[in-house]
Amino acid sequence: MKTLPLEKIRLDGDTQPRAAIDQEVVDEYTFLYRHPPSHLPALTVFYDGANWWLADGFHRWHAAKKAGLDKLPCEVHQGSKEDAQWYAVAANQTHGLRRSNADKAKAVKAALKHPKGAKMSDRKIAEYVGVTDKTVAKYRAELEGRSEIPNAETRTDTAGREQPARKPREGFSSTDPLPCSDCGGEDFHEDGTCASCIQDADQGEEVEVKPNDPGDPATILKCNIRDVVQEWMKNVDGANRMVAACVLENCAAELREQA
Repeated sequence: MKTLPLEKIRLDGDTQPRAAIDQEVVDEYTFLYRHPPSHLPALTVFYDGANWWLADGFHRWHAAKKAGLDKLPCEVHQGSKEDAQWYAVAANQTHGLRRSNADKAKAVKAALKHPKGAKMSDRKIAEYVGVTDKTVAKYRAELEGRSEIPNAETRTDTAGREQPARKPREGFSSTDPLPCSDCGGEDFHEDGTCASCIQDADQGEEVEVKPNDPGDPATILKCNIRDVVQEWMKNVDGANRMVAACVLENCAAELREQA
């Protein structure tokens, strides 16, 4: 861990994993930085011997700047700008602001264009980026159709073996509806949200749980956790809600480490 001046950390290396900065999140993090301890994680930076490339923590960097801070703790990796770019496409899967479909699309396209992902199979890229292989196939067809990436004859599978590249199924078009990046579902509400994802339910909305649905135990667990947290949050006033959010985020991180 190393504390670095914000002005030395470079944000211009095409390492931003999100489609855009969310100003509301920046404001929330700014509040936390102004009321320490913030409990926000360190930035992730790659150092190539001359430059410090930010790979994860863009919202935190902007929030720290807005809060008047001039330096932040950073987890430093030795590596090039390209290494930082590759790290970034897999960032934000399990922490921070939940990735939007636009964020996931940007990450998948960046992975397909990156030298490390150029010959990877759809499944291997999907596992790394945290989406479905259908999503990767969708964007691969789109990029190949525009000649933005080469049409590889072979690809490396998840076991590290060279395999002939799978061709798109007959009739497949890059304009086909994109399946949900979280669950692979293909049914969507009118507003574009996935009909299969519990996360897409509005706050307080009753979610029908069908006992025979695949993954039903996980759906029930999500419902129970959500109900407990919502009930608890009724007793947390507005000034402390961001602190509570950070506590929950830290608890989630600990659970992931223990999984």
